[in-house]
Amino acid sequence: MNERTLLDQAIEAVSHVVRLRIEDAAWSSEPFRDSVVSLTRTDGMVSETLCVEVKHTVNRLSTLHMLHDHASRIESPTLLVAPYLSRRMGEACLSIGLNFIDAAGNAFIDLPGCYVYINGRPERKELSAAKNPQAAWTTSNGLRIVFSLLTNPGLISRTQRDMAQAAGVALGSVGRTLDQLKQQGYISHSKSRSPRLLEVNELAQTWVQHYGVSLRHKLKPRKYSLMGNGHWSEMDLANQKAAWGSEVAADRLDGYLKPVSATIYSWERDTFLQSHRLRPDPGGAIEVLDAFWTFEPNEKNLAPALLIYADLMEQQDSRCKDAAQRIWEHMAHAQH
Repeated sequence: MNERTLLDQAIEAVSHVVRLRIEDAAWSSEPFRDSVVSLTRTDGMVSETLCVEVKHTVNRLSTLHMLHDHASRIESPTLLVAPYLSRRMGEACLSIGLNFIDAAGNAFIDLPGCYVYINGRPERKELSAAKNPQAAWTTSNGLRIVFSLLTNPGLISRTQRDMAQAAGVALGSVGRTLDQLKQQGYISHSKSRSPRLLEVNELAQTWVQHYGVSLRHKLKPRKYSLMGNGHWSEMDLANQKAAWGSEVAADRLDGYLKPVSATIYSWERDTFLQSHRLRPDPGGAIEVLDAFWTFEPNEKNLAPALLIYADLMEQQDSRCKDAAQRIWEHMAHAQH
């Protein structure tokens, strides 16, 4: 289902309680710039215009808080549109003051002259069946494949075997994931032209939402400390199969965030731990995870920007969220 269809269905689902009309459907990669809708009073006068963010999947509280952060940066009222928000997600929207409607008829809108709160309506069966996110979003292999497509320009036009090799997964996983991405409108269907990724920013945000649930914990994140009185800032990753992530990576990208802990992705964990004399420590300031993408050394020894952004968004820390927003803007700019 594409964004316009979803927006139309959600507006129709709540039409018995609130009158919304699409005024501008010029989709943009920026948050809450997918469309503009007007809210009409019972006397026919337009009372508010709302900036719309269409999301195909909203099932985590961290996603709502991320969207609320984006909405707070916009002067106009905002509206989240989704196929379905559970009762828990609806209550969270009410709590943080995030206006939303979904295609099941659930809604929360709190604006001058208009208050609507409907929660707990069940998801429509046809929408639930259409989503079927198993391949792309609930398996670690699916997320590895999507990550490879997002971080390797041109990979989408190569063979499935190349994609499997780049993602480090079995060949059979690639076909299932590509089919799912096509169903969700993230890959073009043209038979006369090479396939290409569509709605890249939305695809990246969806990957970020699922990374912490379906992939990160499988990378064996462990906390460590340096033996003796050493500090992680003295560690040098040059000529090693390892990359900085999260706070350190953000600091080395633009110097905006001063890190208080270190996240490191390693392709050879045991060798890395021994060479830096790291000891397990549940309260340690160094987190090491298994790297899951193809090793390609870079000058600053940094993880891909999308992964840095995802790790920062996992943290409930305003300074990390600010740094994440700067990285997101940098990624969006690099695509143009």
